[in-house]
Amino acid sequence: MTENSFKPKSIQVRAGETIVFDVVNKGSLLHEFSFAPPEVAAAHRPEMAMMFEHGMFTPDKIISLTMTMPGGQKMDHTQPNSVIVEPGKSGRIVWKFTKSGALEIACNIPGHFEAGMVGDLKVNR
Repeated sequence: MTENSFKPKSIQVRAGETIVFDVVNKGSLLHEFSFAPPEVAAAHRPEMAMMFEHGMFTPDKIISLTMTMPGGQKMDHTQPNSVIVEPGKSGRIVWKFTKSGALEIACNIPGHFEAGMVGDLKVNR
């Protein structure tokens, strides 16, 4: 990952495969590598904006991946299909793809997806 791009931008795997994603942030900003159906990723972006607004992370640093908001709502960014990586660091996701379909790779840090930090993950039969 670098500022506003993934390399590669497109990934193809087979249903039934277990894939290890070793994700390296070569940029100077905090980035997320996550994959999900496009509608799930779109619903996650406002949650990421709320996490940023409430200090869970800064433009270049993770403060906390979990917190309780005023009013008791719990915010959590520890899902197994996503990793947030600080500049110069790496993260890992191990995932078994059980069914075919199209997923979206996205960085949902506010503004990053909109600036083009998005890709495709196709799961073939």
